[in-house]
Formats: sequence, structure tokens, C-alpha cells
Amino acid sequence: MIIFYGLKASKLGEFDIEGTKCPYCKQEEPQHVSVFGRYAHLFWIPLFPLGKKKVAECTHCKKTYSLSAFSPQLKAKYKKHKNSIKRPLWHWFGISLIAGILLIAGITLGFSHSEPDPRSDLLVSDIAKMTQNPSFESDSLSYKLKGIFNEIIVPELKPEKFKYYSAINGNKLLVLVTIQSLKKVDKKVRKEIIEYIETIINSQEGLKDMEKYIGIHGKYNMMMLKTPTIEKSGNFIFEFPLFDFYGPKPEPKEKQ
Repeated sequence: MIIFYGLKASKLGEFDIEGTKCPYCKQEEPQHVSVFGRYAHLFWIPLFPLGKKKVAECTHCKKTYSLSAFSPQLKAKYKKHKNSIKRPLWHWFGISLIAGILLIAGITLGFSHSEPDPRSDLLVSDIAKMTQNPSFESDSLSYKLKGIFNEIIVPELKPEKFKYYSAINGNKLLVLVTIQSLKKVDKKVRKEIIEYIETIINSQEGLKDMEKYIGIHGKYNMMMLKTPTIEKSGNFIFEFPLFDFYGPKPEPKEKQ
């Protein structure tokens, strides 16, 4: 198989520098400077950058010359302009792609060799129990949350479609809420949702002093959580901090 690889360059930017003399015609005319970014490629896919090439053209005599022929005056003025020339992100595309593949492979390999945490199945089971219409008899806290959220959440987020679930395990309280349109909420505002839930919990008799495990699910995955030891928010977050609600992780079984 023929492997196509090598070096290529693309223009990163250009500008004129006034008030300098051409090293060839000696005329004080604008010097037109172009900056090219070189990069290695494999099958024409950019891998990583390999420096820059600077070329000037005299607007009077049209002579083109590289950085080594720049006059000290032209070099000094060029340095004031060079920070305006940025290399495009796609020059790193190949190396970024390789790094991403290796990272995913490493994570996958790590998970494949680790003992599954049975508490994950318990959380998945509880997420499946979430409902848009909790009843006071079966889940009074979720019933209370729904009533208040229907009043305070803006209609654009469709609070009537939120899902709820809560459970108690000893001195621990688990509260799960699904907000399908959570991505529409500004990240700075999302924190208020957790604060609302905590305020409602603390107003309920017997719940204020419990260890609270709160998870906010988006349309597809967990996006916010808060436990007695950690608080996280993002478009995708791992759920394992909520596992502690179910108790310590069981010891791995010894292989026979």
C-alpha cells in the first residue's frame, strides 16, 4: 500500500508594514508580509504544525524575500504584528484525533479490566422509576417538588414534563429529577435548581439533617449532581458519586 505523507503549508495571514526600506531597491515603500504555516500530513490529513515561514514582497520592485533577508527595522516592526497571526486548529487535527482515540481506548481498556460496580445497576433501576406524576402516597417529596417546580419554573422549560423520584436509605436521601431541556438553561443558573431542591428538602420534617444525594438528569444523561462530598455540573458527568447512597462498594469476589 502506498502511504502518502509529507509537508504542506497554508497561508495564515498577511499585512503591510510601512516606513521600511526594501533591502534590494532601497526604496521606502510598504513591504507586504505573508505568513505561511507548515504542517505534516498523512494521506493529506494534517497531523501537527512544523513552524512558520515569513515572506515579504516590496510593493515597489516586487522582489520577494524571506525572513533571513529582513532588515533589522523590518524585523522589529514584524514582531509587533506577528501576534495577530494565529494558526488554525485544523493544523493539529491528526494528532488530536490520535490522542482522542488513545484516550478512549485507555478508558475502555480500564473499564474492561475493572470489576463492575453493582451499585450502578441500582441507580439505573431508580432512574427508570422516575415519573412525571408522582403521588403523595408513594413519594411525598417528589409530589412536593413537582408542585413547586410547576409554579416557579418558566413555561419554556416545560416543567409539566419533569420527572421525579426520591428514596431513603438509612440516613441517606436520594432525589432524582429529569429536565429534558436542561441544556437551554445557562450554566450559572443551573446551580439554582439544586439550591431550590435543597431548600424544599430542608423544609420537610425529618429530612433536613439527612445526607443528600441529588442528581439532575438531562434528556440523555446526568448533567448535575450534588452529594455530601462533591458537586458537579456539565453537559456530561459521571454518575458514580451517587453510588454512595446505596452504601460502600462491595469487595470484589476472589477468582476461583
